Amino acid sequence: MIRRPPRSTQGVSSAASDVYKRQVINRRAEEVIEELPPGSVEAFHIYFPDPWPKARHRGRRFLRAGELNRMVEALVPGGRILFATDFLDYHVQARVLFAYHGELTLDHSAVPEGADLSSFAVRLAGVGAGMKVACAYKSRA
Repeated sequence: MIRRPPRSTQGVSSAASDVYKRQVINRRAEEVIEELPPGSVEAFHIYFPDPWPKARHRGRRFLRAGELNRMVEALVPGGRILFATDFLDYHVQARVLFAYHGELTLDHSAVPEGADLSSFAVRLAGVGAGMKVACAYKSRA
């Protein structure tokens, strides 16, 4: 889901209370991120993407260095990337990507607001499985 600001400005707003600014786009996330102007996004929420667990399929994962670079470019200074998964290997990959990116700082805060409310997170909690989160913010420059 992308939240749109009023028509008088460009970019992407993350004010959760501005429901009228939300828009659902039925396209691949990679395509949408590529079109975002630099410094226009306050937060990316990535909850339970397909983990592609087989080693030979890991290149299909959404969170890769190239996508991360495009997301960081679109973030405003201080903007955040919030990632949640139930798959340990993907969680480790996200944390490593965040840690080694020159413009990101790992954020060791608690579960991002709303991540635990997704249908997948609720189902995981129902069977006693855990959710793993990785969060980072763009350095203010």
